[in-house]
Amino acid sequence: FILLLTFYIYFPVLNADFFWDDKIFFFEQDTYTKGVWSWKAVAQSVLPHASYFRPLVFSTYIYEIKIFGLSPSIFHTTNLFIHLVNIVLAYHLARILLTKINITHSSYKALLVTLIYAIHPTQIETVAWIAGRFDLLAAFFSFISLILFIQYKNNKAFITLGLFTWFCALLSKDSAVLILPIVFFLFSALDDNKNWLISVKHTILENKFLLLGMISVFLIYYVLRVEALPHALIVNNQLNYLLDYKPLNRVILVLYLITEYTLHAIFPFFNVGPIHVFDQNTIHSTKWYIYPCIAAFILTALIYGLYKKKNIAIFFTLFLIALSLVIQIIPIFSGGNTISDRFLYFPLFFFLLSIMCLNFTYFKKYTLTFIIGWIILALWSVYTIVPLWKNDLTLWGWQYITHPESNA
Repeated sequence: FILLLTFYIYFPVLNADFFWDDKIFFFEQDTYTKGVWSWKAVAQSVLPHASYFRPLVFSTYIYEIKIFGLSPSIFHTTNLFIHLVNIVLAYHLARILLTKINITHSSYKALLVTLIYAIHPTQIETVAWIAGRFDLLAAFFSFISLILFIQYKNNKAFITLGLFTWFCALLSKDSAVLILPIVFFLFSALDDNKNWLISVKHTILENKFLLLGMISVFLIYYVLRVEALPHALIVNNQLNYLLDYKPLNRVILVLYLITEYTLHAIFPFFNVGPIHVFDQNTIHSTKWYIYPCIAAFILTALIYGLYKKKNIAIFFTLFLIALSLVIQIIPIFSGGNTISDRFLYFPLFFFLLSIMCLNFTYFKKYTLTFIIGWIILALWSVYTIVPLWKNDLTLWGWQYITHPESNA
């Protein structure tokens, strides 16, 4: 039912055109349109202002052109198919994790996580945009890796397969590197020992093969990346006006974005789209002062929850780890983007798991009403916004009407 519902609300995207960066990929790169694969073609950065190293995704583009021709419908169909598969994988992983932490009604809660993950409005950009395949494939291989690492962590054959799929995730998008800290944090958190230091020690000793394997895979990936792109790391220069103004603003920005992404995950209905304006006026706004306070409160509660090994704190920490590159904790690979819907595609899964760990007893009377209302509003948002991702005219016309200050 969830798969059919998702296919129905995203069906209009199958008739969408090339737009935005798609045109750079397919009309300014002769190597792609010829349908001839070469390492030089798939390993290049493509965008002059970016430091992309995503050869696996570009390889899929080349072979689709070779087999089906330069048809946007084929690319959109592939994207939607990957999203549907990711929904199945998200359900499987949610069920594994919720069962491991002994959450009551884990199967039903896993289904609820899956439904919300499938229809969440922030997923529109990733699914509807052909270039969103970076995030789709990275999530696809990351889900498989996590399932293999968690469910078969004592089986070297499955671990080896998981290392291969993680390598594929890295070749799809750089942010997949965060699977390494996610895995070892999760293993330590699920350890029965209440002492974190002992749990971490147990995790490393019991998973030495996995740790050495992940380090080896990362080194291979890093060598390939540096060989293909001499300037493998990019630093965010577009926020210099903010970060050079006050050293403290780096901390404030991180706290601001933690709140921004959290709210975006909870209430995405009225602020979805390709551009989220963040300019100099932001640092003079009320949000600039209130959001860091909210984040400070969240982090304080999070530290206490981790100390007690509360499940909600564990999964919310995984949410923050999965977002760490784009919330400027590590200021690389992020360009000038601060808020972007596609950055939530994979981290959203852990956020939803953290919500499932809430104690709804106190709100039992209103919980069902809220959930049904949220789902209806999410479905309506996706149903009405997806058709706007048809071509450049509809996309940027809608963007300008929504955010005239963005100069779309």
